[in-house]
Amino acid sequence: MTSLENASLLLSSVLKRTSKHEMRALLTNWGKLPIWKIQFNRPKYEIIQEICTTCEEFEIDVKYALELDLLYITEFPHKKSWKAYKLLQPIGSTLSAEHMEPDSVQRSLQQKLFVAFSCNVTVMEKKFSLWGRVSKPGVAQPLYFIHFPFSKYVLFNKANAKLQSLVEQALRKVLGFRAIEAMSLVSPHPEALAQILLHNSDPNDSYTHDEGHFKAVERNAREPLRECDNRVNICHARKLQREKKYTDHQFGTKLQPSLPSIELKTETRFRGQTYIPEVPRSALIKCKTTMSGPNVLEGLRKLSLLGNAVAPLPRFLTNISKTGQQCLKITDAINDDTSRHSA
Repeated sequence: MTSLENASLLLSSVLKRTSKHEMRALLTNWGKLPIWKIQFNRPKYEIIQEICTTCEEFEIDVKYALELDLLYITEFPHKKSWKAYKLLQPIGSTLSAEHMEPDSVQRSLQQKLFVAFSCNVTVMEKKFSLWGRVSKPGVAQPLYFIHFPFSKYVLFNKANAKLQSLVEQALRKVLGFRAIEAMSLVSPHPEALAQILLHNSDPNDSYTHDEGHFKAVERNAREPLRECDNRVNICHARKLQREKKYTDHQFGTKLQPSLPSIELKTETRFRGQTYIPEVPRSALIKCKTTMSGPNVLEGLRKLSLLGNAVAPLPRFLTNISKTGQQCLKITDAINDDTSRHSA
């Protein structure tokens, strides 16, 4: 099979994972094809067939197809599960910015891995992170990794154990460390892991390369609420304005009174007979939820403002500052399925 045929197969594999809207945005960011020539109002398989044919005409080889695959991962990282690793025992001084360039890391990593096996290595930079892809002949799934430059943390997706071991050892040498160990942090959201690793695990918080990008609270405070943010699930400007109107009405516009914790106790009858018929309706489900932090009320207000909580919030939450209750019990109403609460 020729290089162009391999590239066509890889491109087809990547594009099949996307919707037509995602496909158009992905190809636009890739920038290797004239998107304006492609008609996206046809069935998806016809679009993919035309794209692969066009790539062969433009002689798009495997190198660029691998870049598209890695670009897809950077655009949709939540479709993978990421596990955190910590680099230990640094060798010598910190690497320079030149050594952290994607091309430099890619060349160095390929040289280290080529000693053990033939492989394809692709590295690119996005969102203050280095994203990498390593594939090996005979191994179906490639390995993806994310490194935060000038830090001691790397994220790997779940892949072939032998391939990952080889890449771990090569990558720690490229980055200037003697050892690497797994951490008990796994998530489909790399940015959430970055916030924990870079800014919550270090009491001195000396990491500055990201320019505060992974400090969610500070970043959201700087960014205008009316702007669409692709890191937040609800991005519709009009909807955010509506959430702000409800929130301002319930909480006001000033900083909320300081409250370190709220405890919610819920007692309700079982309502899942459709799925678990053997559990009687009279069964009582009890649950206790504790919300704690520097200021819980201010946290609730910001969740509502950002659209991460549906506004208007229940009155028993928004009236806490007026009632002074920190422990609420929520139970079924006597005559119907609506709820009431008490201190």
